[in-house]
Amino acid sequence: MKKNKKIIALAAMVVMLTAGGTYAWFTSEANFEQAISMGSLKIETNYKAKTLKNIEPGETNDPEDNDSNKPLQGTIKNSGSLWSIMRLERDVQVKLKYSDNNLTPIEEADQKFSAAPKEIMSFKFAPTNGYESDNDFWFKDGQDRIYLVLAPSKSVKFDLVYKIDGPNTGNMYQLADINAGMKIQATQDSVAGAMEEVLGVSFDELEPIFNEDEEGNATGMQTFSVNLTPAQRYLMEKQAELAAFK
Repeated sequence: MKKNKKIIALAAMVVMLTAGGTYAWFTSEANFEQAISMGSLKIETNYKAKTLKNIEPGETNDPEDNDSNKPLQGTIKNSGSLWSIMRLERDVQVKLKYSDNNLTPIEEADQKFSAAPKEIMSFKFAPTNGYESDNDFWFKDGQDRIYLVLAPSKSVKFDLVYKIDGPNTGNMYQLADINAGMKIQATQDSVAGAMEEVLGVSFDELEPIFNEDEEGNATGMQTFSVNLTPAQRYLMEKQAELAAFK
């Protein structure tokens, strides 16, 4: 009887040890955490619209046409904490009073703004102080759209020159209302791939814009920091190509 009790007790101990076996091994735990503070992307524009009335075909504010002309001016600022790349596109809307050059009137209820033909109004958009700043880098694509890479907390002053086309602006544009501006779309430049996803273009498709001398040669090469953004790396390679070509 005593022998049976010992066997039962031993079996119970085996069951207990088996059930609680996970506590029989040495164990240890540790963990760590890393706080991450996300950056910000924010583009601001400062442009004071002018009152432009009684404008006629062929009119321009280009100083190259007349010394008394002055470009419209404004400022673009990257008030975020990240390098940004932005595309600046012409955005011109027109509301016509007439449907043809015979001055056939459009009912007032049917007069609405729509995209103006590109040939009606041309834009020149450029930095006021040229392309030599180390905080902003300029590019263009095959459609002559402008791209600006801007450092965080930096701003750039721009000139805007317009011209109302003469031959293509017929009678139907008399008394028309025109809203002319630039559409700006931006994403971060510090991570490769963002530009392709958001703007649908890669740096391989862009050409850098430099200051040029009278013979059309690039001048005023820019310098870069050690930690290059994709835009800076691409621009530096292009500058090296130009230097080698010379």
